[in-house]
Amino acid sequence: MRYITFLFLIITFGIAQIQYGGIPNYQSDNKSIKFITTENLDIIDRDLHPMVLKYADEYYVDINFLTEATKVINIYETTFYLGIESKGAKALAFVFDDFNLTENSEMFIYSEDESMYIGAFNSKNNNPSGELATAVVKGDRVIVELTVPNHEIDELSLNMGTILHDFLDLMNFHEDDHNNRVDCNDNVACSSANNWEDQVDATVLVSSNGGVCSATLVNNTEFDQTPYIAYAAHCNSGGSSTIYFNYQSNSCNGNNPGNYNTMSGTQNLAIGNFNNNDYALIRLYNNIPSSYNAYYAGWNRTTSSPGNNIVGVHHPDGGIKKIAYDAYGMSSSGNWWDFAYSSGRVSPGSSGSGMFDSSGRLRGMASYIYTNYCNPFPDCYCAQNYYHGYAKFSSAWNYFDNYLDPNNENPIYIDGTRYGNVFGCTDPAADNYDPDANVDDGSCEYSGNANFAFGSISGDNIQVIMNNDVPVAGFQFTITDTPNLVTLNGASGGSAENAGFQVSTSDLGIVIGFSLTGSTIPAGNAVLTNLSYSFDGSGNSEVCFDDVTASDSDANPLVVNTGACQEIDFSGSATFSFGTTTDNSIEVLYSSSSEIAGFQFTLTDNPDLITLTGASGGSAEDLGFEVSTSDLGIVIGFSFTGSTIPSGEGILTVLEFDSNSSGSTEVCIDETVVSDSSGSALLSSGDCSDLDILDVILGDINSDANINIQDVVILINFILGSAVPEGNQLYAADLNSDGILNVQDVVILIGLILE
Repeated sequence: MRYITFLFLIITFGIAQIQYGGIPNYQSDNKSIKFITTENLDIIDRDLHPMVLKYADEYYVDINFLTEATKVINIYETTFYLGIESKGAKALAFVFDDFNLTENSEMFIYSEDESMYIGAFNSKNNNPSGELATAVVKGDRVIVELTVPNHEIDELSLNMGTILHDFLDLMNFHEDDHNNRVDCNDNVACSSANNWEDQVDATVLVSSNGGVCSATLVNNTEFDQTPYIAYAAHCNSGGSSTIYFNYQSNSCNGNNPGNYNTMSGTQNLAIGNFNNNDYALIRLYNNIPSSYNAYYAGWNRTTSSPGNNIVGVHHPDGGIKKIAYDAYGMSSSGNWWDFAYSSGRVSPGSSGSGMFDSSGRLRGMASYIYTNYCNPFPDCYCAQNYYHGYAKFSSAWNYFDNYLDPNNENPIYIDGTRYGNVFGCTDPAADNYDPDANVDDGSCEYSGNANFAFGSISGDNIQVIMNNDVPVAGFQFTITDTPNLVTLNGASGGSAENAGFQVSTSDLGIVIGFSLTGSTIPAGNAVLTNLSYSFDGSGNSEVCFDDVTASDSDANPLVVNTGACQEIDFSGSATFSFGTTTDNSIEVLYSSSSEIAGFQFTLTDNPDLITLTGASGGSAEDLGFEVSTSDLGIVIGFSFTGSTIPSGEGILTVLEFDSNSSGSTEVCIDETVVSDSSGSALLSSGDCSDLDILDVILGDINSDANINIQDVVILINFILGSAVPEGNQLYAADLNSDGILNVQDVVILIGLILE
């Protein structure tokens, strides 16, 4: 007869049961603590599978902690004490169905003899689900202690929903050899677990609703330590759960665990049907603390056989962590792998545990056990021909992939990680390949080298030198300067142009060069390119290379180095700005540290309201400069006689314009070019200003489209001071455009009327 046993795990919603340190107050002799007993309470019937390893009876309670507990009150805070008794229990655990602690409150749970406690629990343990499932505490009389500032009492709520009576001594507090009942398995501290330490640290014990099982932490393609857990679908039947990490002996022959850690609370993500595909994936709400030394196992989703060199890491009979290894009779049966271990066996408590292939990657989750002759069942777990069924990871992949491969990278397998993302060089062909890295950080180095340095720098050109020992198929770098005064305008010449490279620049200082034909810059030491630039301001600036990379013809990055930064003196400079504006003219002012032999700029306006019609006056006209304008806004000034505008400041010229509409526009002096008498460029810059274009008829002071005696009356009132011009009135009344309202304007206005 073939017996099939489904091993059990229960996981549902809760919160991370991370304990935050501290020491309980404990009760004193004069405290009379109220105890609530499980006597006469009904045991909750969970209708668990017959082969679930049941370690505890569950009693339903509805205990409002704040009203039932004994209170000790002082000026600043109140401590609540409530005792729980369940006679004959090896240990007690609890599920709080309403757990909401305040910022400064702390809860501890400890045995009556004060030999063991867990906590502190605080507001960091709160969760929207409102639940907290605790680990077991030794003894049949346990005290729950809560201390809270008096002003926060009204803000918290704490209600106990379930008491778990541990009759098996799950954590072996009483050393009854519970942890070694399935003695055909090796402890994970034995030599048989050598080289499987990662898989050991990926395996956890899960307790819920009085039952226990095993599960595996699994990695995802982000390598970001998201706490995903893979196990079996038949294990998921509801209830708050507690997960035990590192529940294992520190010696090969030991029966009791060393230090272990706990968390509570998971979210169901993908749950199959154990009759067809016994898979499940959940995740902890909270991240696992680094002190837990957790490992996130890699996985392989292929359908090929995992072979015979395999291991299973599990908690048989709910005991300390064990290892089984080497398969015989490996076969595929639908969505399961069927085989027997050469050493070690699974048992209730092992369900959901991982089976790992020779590369240490997860290939299946423990689903069922069977034997042809074991009678009575299940008293012969260590017998030969004791076969196991593991749900295939490959069969579960279509349900796991949204979580374990969030970016649809679609790998066949990934390795595990202990520390999340490990940055480094992931290219095996690189000189500095890091086999432990799982995220490439761009640090790979190769035998080819390309060194970049500055050559000569003039007032408008920066020469870039490259010394490369292999042909270069592409390059990129950023020119930075401090302070931020340099703007690149283009690149030309050098070995890049000779090789037919396209070299582009941006105003962010980025320079990119490559060939569309596949040509390369030969090895050597030469001028790479010449960068043209403009300078906004005056003084000194330090220019440097940044973010430099170069590639050979096989797209392999080269090892790049840069020369020293260069200090550039930009003491020769000229700036242009705006002076007085009228309804048809704009003064352009200059300030120059050197004589000006020629200038050029473009006047822009936004929105486009004006068109240049000419230029006159200023130092340019006084010194015999020819100043020309175009309807594109370009202004050029120079001297046929070689005269110059001396250093200093003043009015450069006055630009005349026509307006095509009224309104406000921003005018700017852009694309400035200034030359000294030797033909060298001065560093130059322009300015911007707002200009109001008014649609005004001279003489129509009241804007009624008529020029008559009413306008005369208004003008006289302005002159006498009995009225003040508003808006456009000043421009309409100043008929001779001298900026002054007087009798001259009256004479011109009357003349207009008489005409």
